[in-house]
Amino acid sequence: MIKIMLQSLMLCALLCSNVALAKDGKSIFGKYLYSVEKMTFANGSVMGLRELGADKVLIEFRPDMTVVMNMQMVDGSTRTSTAKILSTKTTPTGGSIVEKWTDMDYAVTLDYKLMPNGLSYAIRFTNLNDGFRYGAVEQAVLTRLGSQ
Repeated sequence: MIKIMLQSLMLCALLCSNVALAKDGKSIFGKYLYSVEKMTFANGSVMGLRELGADKVLIEFRPDMTVVMNMQMVDGSTRTSTAKILSTKTTPTGGSIVEKWTDMDYAVTLDYKLMPNGLSYAIRFTNLNDGFRYGAVEQAVLTRLGSQ
């Protein structure tokens, strides 16, 4: 009986923490189009969407604490990536999201600023085991699609 009560309390705590996270992240939930995107690498080189092989990128921050990114590639193919939002922090003008992408071995922090028609963000890649991205900074401006 005690074991069942403890499991129920742990489940309730987990559900309540997800509701709190959703409440924190509410200001950015919705679909966006990448208007500007660049990756500045540790050696100073800079690549935009086209140099990274993408033509058009859509991203959706969902209330179920997931992120879905759809990329139309220059070669005509489409790639979809997903992430789980692990935590959020908000301020009146922006905040941060810790997200874990399924194709990465570690979580990253997206620091964002709200704008009238969307948001801008930066991600700093600090994991030494990621030889390609270590030391890089990804910056983007996202335009909100439709009324949210």
